[in-house]
Amino acid sequence: MAPGCGESAPGTRRRFIPGGLPAIAGAWLLGNLCVQLLPGLPGALLTVPLVLAAALAFAFPVVRRLGQAMGLPGGLATALAFACPAVRLTGFAIAGFLWTAFHADARLDARLPESLAGGDFELTGWVDALPSVDEARAVFSFRVDRGSNEQVPERLRLTWYDAPADLAAGRDYALVVRLRAPRGLANPGAFDYERWLMLEDYGATGYVRSGGAASRQHGLAQRWLMRRQAIANRIAAASPSPGAGALITALAIGERGGFEDSHWEWLRRTGTSHLVAISGMHIGLVAAFAFALARLIVLRLPQPLANYDLEAAAAASAAAAIAYAALAGFGLPTQRAVLMVAVALAMLVSRRTVGLFHGLAAALLAILVWDPLATLTASFWLSFGAVAALLALGSSGEFTAPRDGVEAQQTRRLGLFSRVRETANTRSAWRFGLFARVQWNITLALVPLSSLFFGEISLVSPLVNFIAIPFFSLIMVPLTLASTVALMLGEAGQVLLVLTGYLADGAWAVLDWIARWPWAAVALPQPAPLAATLAVLAVFMGLAWHPLPGRSFAWLGLVPLAFGASGRPPPGMADVLVFDVGHGLAVLVETADRRMLYDAGPVARSGFDAGREIIVPGLMRRDDRALDLLLVGHADADHSGGAGAVLAAYPQANVLHGPDVDALRGSVCVAGQSWVWDEVRFDIFHPPPAFHPLGNESSCVLKVSTHSGSMLITGDVESRAERLLAENEGIRADVAIVPHHGSATSSSARFVAAIGASTAIVSAGYANRWGFPKPEVRQRWEAAGARLIVTGETGAVRFRLGAGPVRPQTERAATRRYWRARTPLLSGETPVGTL
Repeated sequence: MAPGCGESAPGTRRRFIPGGLPAIAGAWLLGNLCVQLLPGLPGALLTVPLVLAAALAFAFPVVRRLGQAMGLPGGLATALAFACPAVRLTGFAIAGFLWTAFHADARLDARLPESLAGGDFELTGWVDALPSVDEARAVFSFRVDRGSNEQVPERLRLTWYDAPADLAAGRDYALVVRLRAPRGLANPGAFDYERWLMLEDYGATGYVRSGGAASRQHGLAQRWLMRRQAIANRIAAASPSPGAGALITALAIGERGGFEDSHWEWLRRTGTSHLVAISGMHIGLVAAFAFALARLIVLRLPQPLANYDLEAAAAASAAAAIAYAALAGFGLPTQRAVLMVAVALAMLVSRRTVGLFHGLAAALLAILVWDPLATLTASFWLSFGAVAALLALGSSGEFTAPRDGVEAQQTRRLGLFSRVRETANTRSAWRFGLFARVQWNITLALVPLSSLFFGEISLVSPLVNFIAIPFFSLIMVPLTLASTVALMLGEAGQVLLVLTGYLADGAWAVLDWIARWPWAAVALPQPAPLAATLAVLAVFMGLAWHPLPGRSFAWLGLVPLAFGASGRPPPGMADVLVFDVGHGLAVLVETADRRMLYDAGPVARSGFDAGREIIVPGLMRRDDRALDLLLVGHADADHSGGAGAVLAAYPQANVLHGPDVDALRGSVCVAGQSWVWDEVRFDIFHPPPAFHPLGNESSCVLKVSTHSGSMLITGDVESRAERLLAENEGIRADVAIVPHHGSATSSSARFVAAIGASTAIVSAGYANRWGFPKPEVRQRWEAAGARLIVTGETGAVRFRLGAGPVRPQTERAATRRYWRARTPLLSGETPVGTL
């Protein structure tokens, strides 16, 4: 009879499941990912059957044995034996699904209920992370005392305008705050703020209305935070420049709040962002150094103490890793790194031979149990992807050094000194070539992940990291830690820190120089599913883990990533995307070969730039085409604020703007201007020449017309401009961008009737303080037969003009996930991209 679950053929080692730990970890990961792709978490009706199914799967061997004892037919018994491993793996997949769903549900339950959003709360608590402070405001994480208000989540992300100068990590405050449930803007290719808030365990966001310092007894966590804050302050004071201080602080205590936008751009374009994040590489380096040093010491002790060299070295290594992680604030990436180090040390201390991928599987399983939501982060996939690629290269013999026999044969005619020197040169050349091959292969292996998460790959990354990794690993990190410790012990550490700061400034200067190369990095559009699948297969077959020929040609499967997933409209049609920018406006219009942007979104007092954060990433993720025209309707910051970032990314774009815009190059829009792109007509209907007053009333009004559909973009026009426009029969359109975000000063009944739109889109923030769109405005458009869509409720809106009736698709429906705020589907709209 064939062996079944938990059995082996005679003379072989008993195995729990064929494939062992890698198979179990893979099954658990599959269950985890099924949760992350769901539009909503499973309820009790699904959870109870899954629990029963998992219990039956794990009990399957017992059921099979009972069946054998009852005398099942031989064929059925054999079928059950062969099915047993698959059933057990299914049990692990279900367990991974349930464990992940349980943690995600607990995280969502901790959020502020929508019914309490917008309310004021009196709270006491403490700042539980280093705040980000500038001249106008402070953004910080606030840990609420449980006895303060039971309705409020335990952890909040708050903004404090004109914050007190002594605001610092670990300190206690009594505050009056206005809170809202976690919610972010929803746009294609942009940062998912709601997911980030969930991962960081923020139950609500808000701002401080009033408050001040409080006095109470500090716990251990607060005292340690104060110590880290003091270290950051001393590093900033002793560093030769702000940039050097920011880099040293990042490497020493894991705080990167001092980085400027330029620093992030240099790191992104050179592919070196991983070097400034305390994660696996840094903690692994410290752990390895502590392990080697401790073992070297213990091996020189008398017997029997020397017999415990691995145990002592592992203990010292774990302690060093935990200490460095604690210095870095014990964030989730450092927790995962410490866990991976602990798994590796446990296997080493066991003195058992463990397969390369079994160790990786053990670390993967441990992290999925410890932090089930880690699979939503780019760092998780990049870390495990890099390690898996490294192990695949190792299993192929890439790390095997040249054999001494070959070296001796090559150098047997040389003298002793010459032979030693030749051998050293051969080994040095081999190590140099090995590092280059490994770096190149890992870079290629991570291209699909970089395309998915960042929409950009650095072409210079292999070259830069070839030098930067040893520089940071062997020089910057040791010097940073040494200078930080010395600074904590006394003023003498300032000299060493200044030296480290000069090296940091030099590193920034080199990265800046390389990042300025035009070909340093390329943006990649959102990949099509087929291209993404082909890229994954290319990585799988391109790595040297198998003996099949043609591995180098397999990497050609990465080429389709350069072509986007979004198909261009045919001539005579236009694709429209109304971005979700909060209180502001940005509309992208694309024809077969051209594209234009109407308005560029706001720049907020908080420093948020819609052009930089939303529009430019959205443009690059959709297509690699240039931007042909930027039209800025008028000068208000919620319409023109992001124009600088857009023009910085697309400097060749032509500019057309309203008569009150004087901060941009280009020409002024005037009624009567028109042009045709790919059989699509564009007409400016307002303002007429010498129109007064300026401001909202002088906004450029643009109509986009195709053979079977049209759209009117109205900017911020109000009653006077609307009266003029209502007299023009040409303003009739199928889609209207509602003027002035749905303000009561616009959308007069006559103007709404003159447009006759079937779809009206309001670009306004969710639950904004002005109450846009006003109820009477909503009523007017709906009474005129229009379907009203508000971007703050639905996310970005996209549709095609010229392909029959307009069928809008919203971003929140297209990318429904359980962590996103729920929003009703539009009539006829179906969710896309969910299980």
